[in-house]
Parts: sequence; C-alpha cells; structure tokens
Amino acid sequence: MKDTFKTIVGGRSAESSPSGKSPHGIEVLLKKASLDADFAKVLLESPDKAAHLIGLHLRDSERRILANTPADTLQTMIRHTRVQRQQLSAFKTMSAALMLAAVVTASTLPTACDMGCTPTQTKGISADDELASCRVQMTLLQTALDAYYAEHNCFVTTEAWYSPDNPVAEYLRTPIKADPWANPYYYEGIEQDGRVVDYLLQSYGPDGIDSADDLECTKDTKSW
Repeated sequence: MKDTFKTIVGGRSAESSPSGKSPHGIEVLLKKASLDADFAKVLLESPDKAAHLIGLHLRDSERRILANTPADTLQTMIRHTRVQRQQLSAFKTMSAALMLAAVVTASTLPTACDMGCTPTQTKGISADDELASCRVQMTLLQTALDAYYAEHNCFVTTEAWYSPDNPVAEYLRTPIKADPWANPYYYEGIEQDGRVVDYLLQSYGPDGIDSADDLECTKDTKSW
C-alpha cells in the first residue's frame, strides 16, 4: 500500500493559527457539528460554507483535508467528537471567536478520548468505532504536519518523527502516541534535493502489520 500512497502536498501559506501553533479549525467545526444537527448537515455538504456560517477562518491545509475527507468518514468523525462541559455554552453559539476561545483557554485540554481516539478506551467498542477513531487521529496528525510545513517549508524527517522529541508533537494539542490498537503510526518522510517534500502516514490496522487492513490518511488530489 505504501507504493501508491499520496498525501497533502503543494502550495502552503503562512497563515497563523488563533493561538499558538496548533490549528483549531477542524476541531471547532467537528465540535460544533456534534452539538448542532443543522450545522452538521451544512458541514457535510460544504465545509467552507459551514466555516463561513460561524465566521471561522480555515487554514488552506485544513480546507484541503476537509475537502478530501469522504462525507461518510466526516459524519463518523462528528459522531465520535465530544465537547467538554465547560465548552458547551460557547459551542451552542454561532461565534467562531467564542468557540476558539473555549478551545484555547479550556482549563482541561481535550484528550484523545474526547476525539474517540485513546487506545486504552477501545476495549469493548466496535470495530467500526476503532476505525473511526483511527481516522480522527490521522486527520489531527495530518493537520499538525501541514502546520509544521507552513512554518518550515518542509515536513519532518523519518528520523525526527521516531525520535523522543518529535517536533510534530508541538503542533498537537492532544498527544497521539499510538493508533487505537496501541501500535505506532507508520511514517516516512520523502526527500527531494535534500528536503522532505512529502510523506507516508498510515496505521497498520488491527493486525499491526503491513497488510490489506491498513488505513491511510486522507489523500489529496494535488501533487508536487
């Protein structure tokens, strides 16, 4: 599966995130949709329209990820997204500013469990739930990788990814150390002229080995 893998590449912008380095746009849309069925319908039809509806500015990378996420996958992600109690009032409004503030200043940061992704939480849940959790995690990882690219004009090397000080962790508000089956994600930086211009990212699935049940992160139609 690795040979045919394509991921988000192409032009990046130096857009800034609301606070810090972590992109919050996808998180805001998913949380809002999890509480508002009408908003969820808009998001499934057009992520750009949903963002405009609440006055949210999406990064180019976030827009590409959402545009290339199948509607059924996005719907599953919405269903598995949880909003913390202290954030409820903000996400019941139509103000992106309030939602972003709630995300950034929440006294207890979202955990992987909030997004349905903690490996220790998968015991007793269905196989479909595990697959959905994996897709959520890979979306978050992909967004973090794109945020890193926007600042450094390259992706992280394979060596850096597997090091104890993986720089991508700085772009994640919630640490993601393993997939829902407690196995590390496979990552490979693809170099061109001494610069990492692309990458492979995937989970080896329930069996933990390179096989037919592997899950790849959302693909983009662009290519370098």
